[in-house]
Amino acid sequence: MWYLIQTKTNEEEKIKQIIEKIKSLDKDSNCFTPIYEGVKRTGGKNRIYFDMLFPGYVFIDTEHPEKIMDAEKRMTEFVNLLGVEKDEEGIRIAPVSKEEQAFIESLTDENYLMHLSLVKLDEKHKVESIKGPLENYKDKITKLEYRKRRAIVETEVFGKKHRILFGLWGYEDPKLRSEEHT
Repeated sequence: MWYLIQTKTNEEEKIKQIIEKIKSLDKDSNCFTPIYEGVKRTGGKNRIYFDMLFPGYVFIDTEHPEKIMDAEKRMTEFVNLLGVEKDEEGIRIAPVSKEEQAFIESLTDENYLMHLSLVKLDEKHKVESIKGPLENYKDKITKLEYRKRRAIVETEVFGKKHRILFGLWGYEDPKLRSEEHT
């Protein structure tokens, strides 16, 4: 099951490394930060870059959430383990919901990387087709900035509304290696 740690933006990799070093986490656990592929236009060319899909969040896939709480107590950096609930039986950690996990898995590959979406516009500059992560969320696009090669989808995950950036690549752009097989 997936669990979520919230930290300061730009501290994700540092927290991830600390968690991975703590030996109390079992060997089968996996700590990760989903990444997205984006596009920036510089010097008249589109350049691909990588950034955090959910800034300020670190995910842990483990069957032993109690070990996460032990690790969190040993960290001196600002962290907040999300989903901690206290009741008569004690403290419990609520995992990321199955819907939220399925949503993230639908966006990313096995390495938690969200690739660019290939977009084709019609002659009126309306979206004609989309291939890639954005394909299933076309109806949820709140802002399409084709010249900047990005789309924004707003959705609620982890109890908050998040703006998720999707990197776009156009049919008129040079072929990407990943497109050569499609």
